[in-house]
Amino acid sequence: MKFAIVGLVLVCLALLNTPSSASISSNCGYTSKNGTKYDFSELANNYTEYSFTITSGVSNLNMLFWSICQPAPTCVNQKLGDNVAACQNSKGTYFSLGLVSSMTVKDLASENQGGMLSYSNPKQCQSSTLPRVLELDMQCTPGAGYVIKGGAENPTTKCLYQVSFSSGYACPGTPHEGGTPKKGGLGGGWIFVIILVVSISVYILVGLAVNFKVRGLRGKEMFPNYTFWSDFPGLMKDGVLFIKGKVTGSGSSAGGYQQV
Repeated sequence: MKFAIVGLVLVCLALLNTPSSASISSNCGYTSKNGTKYDFSELANNYTEYSFTITSGVSNLNMLFWSICQPAPTCVNQKLGDNVAACQNSKGTYFSLGLVSSMTVKDLASENQGGMLSYSNPKQCQSSTLPRVLELDMQCTPGAGYVIKGGAENPTTKCLYQVSFSSGYACPGTPHEGGTPKKGGLGGGWIFVIILVVSISVYILVGLAVNFKVRGLRGKEMFPNYTFWSDFPGLMKDGVLFIKGKVTGSGSSAGGYQQV
C-alpha cells in the first residue's frame, strides 16, 4: 500500500513534466506588413508532415516532404539531420531543403490572406549555382482543413520548388478561428491531476472533521493518518531506491522492506 501511494505521486510528477503538443510550434506566429496577425501553429499540430509529388517542370519526378515550424519525420529518418524541416526525394536520393531555423514567412504576392513560408538549404544544388528552396503558398480558406492546389519546380529558377495549398489554419487570428475548432481543452494528464487534487482535498477535510468530532483528537493528531504522512519523506526515498534497484538490477537498498 505504501509503495502504491509513492508510485502514484511519481506518476503525477511525470505527467506534469510531459510537454504538450502545442509547445512544439510556439514560434509559428507572423505579422503581415499591414499588421494582420497569423498563427500557423495548428498547421503543425494537426498535420505532422506534408508531402507532394511534382510530376511536371524541369525535373521529371521529385517528391517533397515538409513540416510547418518543426522537423519533418521523413527527412529526419533519412539521416539528413535532426532539425531538417523539408527535403526532396529525387530518384531515390534525399536532399535537405532547409532546417527549421531557415524558415521565413512573408506576405503572399496575391492579395489573398495567408503567408508565403520558405525553407532553404545554403548548399548549392547539383544542377544550379543556387540553393535548394521550398516555397509554400499558404492561402486562407475559412473552414478548410488542408487542400493542396498544386506544385512545381520553378521553370526559370532551378531547385526552387513551389507548392500552393489552402487551409483554415492559414487564416488570421488565433489557431482555431479560421479552420476547424481545435479539439480539446485540458489534456488527460491535467484532468488526472485536477481529480487527484480534489480527492486529496476531500480526504483531508473529511478526515479532519471525523478526527475532531468523532475521535476527539486535537492538534497535529487531527490530520488523517498523521503517522503515515509524517513518515512520507522516508517512504519516498525508499520508493526511489526500490525502483532504482529494480532498473539497475542492484537490488533495493530501501531498509525495512523485504520481497514477498
